[in-house]
Amino acid sequence: MGDWLALAPSLLVPFVGVALVIGYMVWGVKQRAKIQEDTTDYQAGAIAQRLGLRVERGSPQQNLFYPGQPAFGDQLIDVLIRGERRGVPLEIVYFKKNTTEQKIMSVKVRREWQAQVIAHTTAAFGHFEVTLRQPAQWNRVRPFFERPMPELTTGDARTDAMLRVSGDNPAIAAALGPLLSPLTSMEYVHVVGRPGQIAFLMDNSDAGKGLELMGVGHTLYHVETVVDVLTNVVLTAQGQG
Repeated sequence: MGDWLALAPSLLVPFVGVALVIGYMVWGVKQRAKIQEDTTDYQAGAIAQRLGLRVERGSPQQNLFYPGQPAFGDQLIDVLIRGERRGVPLEIVYFKKNTTEQKIMSVKVRREWQAQVIAHTTAAFGHFEVTLRQPAQWNRVRPFFERPMPELTTGDARTDAMLRVSGDNPAIAAALGPLLSPLTSMEYVHVVGRPGQIAFLMDNSDAGKGLELMGVGHTLYHVETVVDVLTNVVLTAQGQG
């Protein structure tokens, strides 16, 4: 009997460990379910309805704010929200693909993803890029254009203080200033203008894999503001503002 009592602590350790692991997994499932429940406003269908758009590809129930992770195996999320707002063609694109490669002694996950809000235009305004002037570590972005462009002063005090606007057409700077001003209250900003479209990129974070989706969540939280800004820029560029 004494021998069994002496062995009891060592026998209990594996069982306690297993219980802790199971408890942690159950807690994780509940937490993920709660996040999904708290962010239903960011399901594709809910976003589309608020903006007067439609889901053309993917599930309307797909949560873009918190897409979740598969318990095992690969993951593919491909959502396209499209329509018009005040006559401006708009798209919200969300694509995420995780591919698992099982090797003898390891597992490697390949990740592909992109997320953008895009406003299409027929106006010719050259190229421009807008980012935060003093970003935090997590919200720095990689430049979209390979060749650096000169900074443009818009003349709008708040825009010039909070945002860095660069471009190859100085004539558009004054018009951009007040139109971009609503973005100055956001903590993640990356707008790119090029022939045919103006886009808010949510997928160009410089912070690494662990933080790559923070730009998506933050942008979708302010998606109405982002869409209004892009729409107003397009309308002004087309002489309809």
